Amino acid sequence: MKLHQSAPTPATSHESQEGNPWFFVPSISLWSGLVNVVLFSIPTVILKDRGYSNTFIGLSTLVTIPYAIKFLWGPIVDSWATKRAWILRMAEVQTLLWCVLLVIVIAPTLSVPAFLTLLFILSIFKGPQEIALVGYYLVALSRADQAKFIGIRPLTSRLAMVTTGSVLVAGAGIFGKVVGAGDPRYTWGFYFACLILIYTIAYFWVRMTCPFPPADAPIKVPQGQSRWNSLAEPFRALLRIKGILLAVLFILFVRAGEAFIQRMVVPFYMDSRAVGGYASDVTQVGLIGAVGLLGATLGALLSGFFIKKYGIRKIMGWFIAATIFPNLIYTILAIFKVDTDIAVNLIPVGIDYSTNINLALVCAAFGENLGYGLGFSATEYFLFSVSRGTHQTTIAGVLLSVLYFCTLIFGSMSGWVQSQSGWAWFFVISVIISMPVFLIIPRLQYPDEQPNQQPTK
Repeated sequence: MKLHQSAPTPATSHESQEGNPWFFVPSISLWSGLVNVVLFSIPTVILKDRGYSNTFIGLSTLVTIPYAIKFLWGPIVDSWATKRAWILRMAEVQTLLWCVLLVIVIAPTLSVPAFLTLLFILSIFKGPQEIALVGYYLVALSRADQAKFIGIRPLTSRLAMVTTGSVLVAGAGIFGKVVGAGDPRYTWGFYFACLILIYTIAYFWVRMTCPFPPADAPIKVPQGQSRWNSLAEPFRALLRIKGILLAVLFILFVRAGEAFIQRMVVPFYMDSRAVGGYASDVTQVGLIGAVGLLGATLGALLSGFFIKKYGIRKIMGWFIAATIFPNLIYTILAIFKVDTDIAVNLIPVGIDYSTNINLALVCAAFGENLGYGLGFSATEYFLFSVSRGTHQTTIAGVLLSVLYFCTLIFGSMSGWVQSQSGWAWFFVISVIISMPVFLIIPRLQYPDEQPNQQPTK
């Protein structure tokens, strides 16, 4: 597998080098949305559908630990080949791995060790691609355009997540019941077959729309210094950033509570009434998730608008509060067991399927994800604003790794905490562990408010 990608020839037009951001920004965001939901969310649904405990589901998060240390790829991505080449080569490997995963889920008996091992391998190859995606975004857009498209990037990612994480899940659930009489092999075989098709189409779309920005080139090794010795420089540059410790603490606390929710909200939907859940099936989870992701999409769009209008400092505290406190909606649902079902009937459109959806869960998912969209977009914009200078790809990669490392740690313990506390207290705990972030927000350094500051080298 070669990463080398030659630079555009002199005949290449300026448009092919610079590109139209309205095409390539959605393209690079598409990858994150397509892959992340399958790597981090769908395993929860599959394992819960197969009857595994919440504690086991939480611990299964640990198989994605290579993704948590993806920052180690930063200097390598910066030094070898273009970021565009890294994006495409990693996508090709991932497509092959999706095909293997399809074979695993349609086997007569699901091999959980093989399933989790493949997720581990996928997370290895997802790491450098994510670093390259962030680096490509930073080198292909000016700082002004980054602010302009801050809402478009998460919007496209969320729309991809709606497709693969909700709509496709609901469709797979219906297919499994109508065609396979409830056999999970039909459900997840249909899901991954459709995923491979979507991913292949997306691959060729990215190849067509992503330009060859002049700044997308390997960093040259200083004369007299070996390539391997130069890999330590980006980490030294990171430590020289003013206020970097507060930035890291901010990321840790703002992500802590959301990590609990991210891993356990689907088990809350699917757990039986006897243990405090709402007994939803795979199709119902997909439909509820679709509404939730639409809320996150709206939040991302609104966040981009308000950041551009008022600046990140003025809105940060409000948007982080919007991320944290809606989790308490689930506490109310866990205590009072609200039953407000609405019927979903597909018989009129020729599909022999009908079900009921809990309207309270739908509203809770929309509200919680709307707040998440607001807060995560603000957090991501802040993260990118800190990542400036020659080694901006590696710096962004380290901060993104901190973001996911928090998800890994709190997500892995979320199942055990829930089993000990029960659902109502679990959601209260998810709010409490994020509260220290409000002590940090007033002390954050905002590099974009310091136009005279020299970029980190």
